[in-house]
Amino acid sequence: MNIVPFQNTALGFSVRTVTINEEPWFVGKDVCAALGYANESKAMNDHCRGVTKRYPILDSLGRTQEVRIINEPDMMRLICGSKLESAQRFEAWVFEEVLPSIRKSGGYMVSRPEETPEEIMARAMIIAGDTIKKQTERLKQLEAERERNAAYVIYGKSVEVSKGSKKVGTYAKILTQGGMIIGERRLFALLRELGILGKVGAYHNEPSQYCIERGYFQITHREIAHTSGIKEPKITPYLTPKGRIWLTNKFYKLWDTTPEVFTPFVGKGSCLRPDMKDYIAYADVED
Repeated sequence: MNIVPFQNTALGFSVRTVTINEEPWFVGKDVCAALGYANESKAMNDHCRGVTKRYPILDSLGRTQEVRIINEPDMMRLICGSKLESAQRFEAWVFEEVLPSIRKSGGYMVSRPEETPEEIMARAMIIAGDTIKKQTERLKQLEAERERNAAYVIYGKSVEVSKGSKKVGTYAKILTQGGMIIGERRLFALLRELGILGKVGAYHNEPSQYCIERGYFQITHREIAHTSGIKEPKITPYLTPKGRIWLTNKFYKLWDTTPEVFTPFVGKGSCLRPDMKDYIAYADVED
């Protein structure tokens, strides 16, 4: 098992990965640095829910050091909790470049100690040819999908500015109709677990600053008067049309890559049907 570095100079991202039991893991320190967390240990303790793993690496002086590595779901939780505008670009880079490279063994090749330069070059040419073939096929699929979805893209752009926001409970009903069996309370719990909504105290169910700034959520404030005379402030989050499109795409991406994230929250037999994606994202359903 070798540490493989990935770097995107243009975006300023750098993250090291390792594959364990055919699953990708990420050096937590690198992910936190890319997402702007000042206290890396605190960020991982606050957001990560997976099993803690330590992995030995060599530092610049050749000494063996152990670093904390995190899995895909925990990386997603850190992305959702980040306040940086670049978090979305980091997410796109990881899911569109890094993970496909790891899974398809293309583009980022690690040399083996026993290989000669000629053998390395030969293996690189084989991998490059296979990668080009796969990329060509993928481009054809994307072009066909783009043509099929052209009308929905236009509608999606118009619905962002012309339709009103929806309650989380309404979105839960839409998800259930699309195959993902989930109620309002469990959807709130899932959004809290992903770091999209706050968990405790005054921030309970309050959308993250990142989601507010991107226009994914709107909130209303009201006071609940108890019989004791105490007034308790209450926040109600509303998913905007723009946020609904964003969250639907995020859920489908997570369902394809890390479906276990949904297991504690959805009903038995749940799925996100591909043919219902546009309905979930755009259907006009009353609250």
